[in-house]
Amino acid sequence: TISSNESWTKAASPYFTSCPTTAACEAPVRLTNGATLTIESGATVCVDSILTEGASRIVAIGTQSEPIFFGVRDRANHWKGIDLQAPARGSAVMGSSILTHAVIENASDVKALGHPIIVEDTIMRRVVPAARAEHCATFYIQPHSVNGLAPSRVLRTVIDGLGSFLVSDNPVQLTQCPALHVETFDNQSLTLSVRIIN
Repeated sequence: TISSNESWTKAASPYFTSCPTTAACEAPVRLTNGATLTIESGATVCVDSILTEGASRIVAIGTQSEPIFFGVRDRANHWKGIDLQAPARGSAVMGSSILTHAVIENASDVKALGHPIIVEDTIMRRVVPAARAEHCATFYIQPHSVNGLAPSRVLRTVIDGLGSFLVSDNPVQLTQCPALHVETFDNQSLTLSVRIIN
């Protein structure tokens, strides 16, 4: 649990969850109490999942030459991904979460459900060979309603998802695995510039 502002640097990478038990390994890195997790360009993050609560946020600003990598050390496996939860109505929010020049690999999904977010020049991709539901690469976004912050936007971003996966050979059955899931409501706006592959 991260309850105050913290920075993760390239020099101290990779960041990963120590796993004395299976439960510890599967626990999320949880941001609480309005904490901001700042991730430096060139850093590598290999955890089971990241969860923001309340007004907490992630600021991960990489560069074209030194992107920030989110994934797992064993590229044949997946991780649960990033879950940015909506701040409580009326809470003081320092700003949007930011993912710029990031590579998010083998995440089950990245969710920004009512959470203010800016995503630019980022790649979300699946490279695991197995075609299973937990190996989708899905970005799930809703607009936010936080006063004083610009609408969420996703620009120049590529999602290399799966499209569908086989659940039965006889008869052949496919289950959909959307690469991008967008919900809009209450006249809130989103700006999206996304290339979908697979």
